[in-house]
Amino acid sequence: MAARRLRVEEWQPIRLDGEDGLTGLELEGLLAEWMNVSGTSPEGFFYFASRSVSVRNWSGTLRSPEVELQVLPRGGLSLKPEDLAILDANLNHMLATALLGTLKSDLIATSGEGQRWDAVVKALADATMSALRHFRPREYRIREETAPAIRGRIEPVRTELLRLRRPGMTHSRWVELTEDVAGPRFIKSVLLLARSRLSYGTRRYIEPVLAELEGVSDSSSPWVELSRLSKGRQSASWEMPIRIATDLLDGRVGGLFSGMAMGESEVLYLPDLFERYFASVALQFLADERTDVRVQEERSPGVWSHGPFSGIAHGGMFRTDIELWDIPTGVVVGIVDTKWKKLEPTRASLGITSDDLQQMISYAQLARCSDVALLYPWMSGRSPFLSSPVLEIGGAVRTRIHAFCLPLLAEDIRSATLNLVDLIRGNLSIQHDLELNDAS
Repeated sequence: MAARRLRVEEWQPIRLDGEDGLTGLELEGLLAEWMNVSGTSPEGFFYFASRSVSVRNWSGTLRSPEVELQVLPRGGLSLKPEDLAILDANLNHMLATALLGTLKSDLIATSGEGQRWDAVVKALADATMSALRHFRPREYRIREETAPAIRGRIEPVRTELLRLRRPGMTHSRWVELTEDVAGPRFIKSVLLLARSRLSYGTRRYIEPVLAELEGVSDSSSPWVELSRLSKGRQSASWEMPIRIATDLLDGRVGGLFSGMAMGESEVLYLPDLFERYFASVALQFLADERTDVRVQEERSPGVWSHGPFSGIAHGGMFRTDIELWDIPTGVVVGIVDTKWKKLEPTRASLGITSDDLQQMISYAQLARCSDVALLYPWMSGRSPFLSSPVLEIGGAVRTRIHAFCLPLLAEDIRSATLNLVDLIRGNLSIQHDLELNDAS
């Protein structure tokens, strides 16, 4: 009997009465599957009310024997099929970019509704090709062969004994340089294991990688090959593809995606994906000879001036998503914090909560920075703002809080992202530079 399918979006209440909702048994099965796939507690990803449950901070598919739960990002249920296909492709693009740390130049389709294996495997293929261009690992290996022809040097004793039974045969030994080494063999075995779940286009995409690894023997067990990898002996260029392949085999990729090779459930962690995607973009395009980009910078809130701990720093730490530093002056020119939340452009608050405003004011004060920004996803093909909103707070010392959004339904998400980068650079860095010039 096929599992019943239930399709919802983030934060949508799912009734716990079994009618167009979930039964207690079905919910129990889904939560068990969540633990199996993600390895984490459901707390933080499911919100339980008295008669309902809602999903938050992830999208994908959970499948138990009784029911298949498909979860779309907030606003996804109202999308047309063609827009949903764009959203799927864009999320795949963001996942591949976040894993590789480089903005992808193309998009790929998913292997099925809600599945992300294509994006992860393509990221693995790209990382492997990059590693092969930098360094092709080889090692010397002793080979032996029994044949009529001599190869290398003869083993005299073994050859004489051999010819007593098989006249004309020779036992040879030689040393050869081979590409059949542990790292590439492990990656090839993971690609072959994943190939059955891929779309036709992605199977074709990984064929050049498999061709480059033709000199590497096939392995029936990537787990065995993983156990043979010697930690600390891999070159730096191979660390990324081995990490992605290991995560893919484990079913938990970079803290962004969970899904087992032989299973049907897949989970995409949306807030982490959104943050990592834009951090990768910022490091690639906002950093230059004048601007330093720092990700997840830790800051102490301050030092006690009076009391029993006078002169001692507070034990807690703030961690900012992205900081932009002006290299010549050594000052922070902007802070960008990503929020996987819903903007409401028709409200005066734009849907920005007071907690988020207070957080950004604190960041600005700690970093002595006048310009901070909140970055939100937007479920459309273009921004709802003709110009980016700026909220000015304070008197003599003013803090400007900018609101930006990334349109998740942009037909060219790469161009939309680069336009966003230009917008942020213009509103934060250049504005600060003008102030410094005026002050001089």
